[in-house]
Parts: sequence; C-alpha cells; structure tokens
Amino acid sequence: MKICAHMFLSPYSTDMSHHKRFDSVANARHWLWNYLYREGMLGPYDPDHPVGMNIYPQCNDCTDMMCFHDYPMYQIVVGPRGGIKKVKV
Repeated sequence: MKICAHMFLSPYSTDMSHHKRFDSVANARHWLWNYLYREGMLGPYDPDHPVGMNIYPQCNDCTDMMCFHDYPMYQIVVGPRGGIKKVKV
C-alpha cells in the first residue's frame, strides 16, 4: 500500500517537520531508522514529544507544510529504548 508519511523528527523544533511518499510502511520504517541513526537523533527519549511519523493513504496533494488528511491510520514512533514501534491513534 502506498502511503503519505508526515514526520515529526524533533520535539523541540518546528522546522523538523517533513513529508515523504513511500511504496510501503516497511520502506517508511526503514527510512526513519536510517535517518535517525545517521543524524544521531535516537535519544534522549521524551514521552511527551515522541519522534516518529503519521501514516496516511497516499495522495498527490500533501507537502511539507500541509497535510490534507483527517486522521492518520496509525503512527510509527521511537520508543524509550530506541526501537521503532507502531501506535494506534
């Protein structure tokens, strides 16, 4: 299933919001892990502001600054020990 992913990559900065389209959730998860590992952003964990992405069905309208979806199907977030987990919204 093709998806839109709206990422919240830093809890302390608004310029870390991104949008990407992926061919599957597995590709999105892989991208998130590689990005966070490469940028050294796997810690510290903040339970009030998790790092992750909202997953939506793919559309052609979304951009980095605008999301045209109502509710995410679910979220993928980084957990307290650095793992990536799926969370229902």
